[in-house]
Amino acid sequence: TQAGLRKKIEELEQRRIILNENAVQLRKKGARTFLTSPLRWRSIHAEANRLKIEIAGLQSSMAQISSLESELRNLPWLVAQQARLLQSRLQEVSEILSRLKQAGLMGDTYEKAGVTASQIRASLARIPAQFFESDAASIQSETNKESVSFVHEILSANQLAVDELLNQLKSWDAAVSEAQAKVAEMSRTLGELQQAISHLPSQLDISEERSGVRQLEVIAQNLEASATRMEVETIPLVCTESERIIQSAAEQLALIQRSLSEVSLLEALQSELSTG
Repeated sequence: TQAGLRKKIEELEQRRIILNENAVQLRKKGARTFLTSPLRWRSIHAEANRLKIEIAGLQSSMAQISSLESELRNLPWLVAQQARLLQSRLQEVSEILSRLKQAGLMGDTYEKAGVTASQIRASLARIPAQFFESDAASIQSETNKESVSFVHEILSANQLAVDELLNQLKSWDAAVSEAQAKVAEMSRTLGELQQAISHLPSQLDISEERSGVRQLEVIAQNLEASATRMEVETIPLVCTESERIIQSAAEQLALIQRSLSEVSLLEALQSELSTG
């Protein structure tokens, strides 16, 4: 205990004082004493140094015990703060689950995450309300060792599960946002392609290109529908296929723009020839 350590330090300090006094007495007797009693000098100094080190170690232990006692006194409030933090993170889990559901995420993997969240929520519901609602003074005075231990056990059992679930959901949330952005970009690029085709001269034969664009549109429609009811496992596929359509549409659009440029040059040349 802290009192026991303090007593031990006082005893060692007293022994060190006696050794220092002996050293002073020997020093007063001058060099002759040092020459005739070198082993005694070395013994005194060695013992003094050893006591100094031991005292420093005991003082460090006292500081650690004091810190531990302070933590133990504040343990009810510390546990309450941990409970509130875990509750906050679980609330974030619920918000992301809801947002993903609104985005159309579905399937066994998503449902399993929801079940896990419900199980954790049920476990935290066993924690007395005062750990979430009362102030520090009330919790310190009104809780007991058994209730604090009970709450700490619940928190320890669910902490890792909440952290893993929250990180997983954040990853899915980011992936869904990316997929939605890709699908939106795909639709926008196809719209630009369709507009460019509508401005092509009627005499220009692009039947093959039109057929290719129609195929892209069919695939795009399927992807747009898929994006509203994705499963966790299909998110990467939606992103990959949308990117492929974007690239193909961009290539077609660049080809049409070159064709329009060539038609304009040809029309300009014909106009010069006819007026020449």
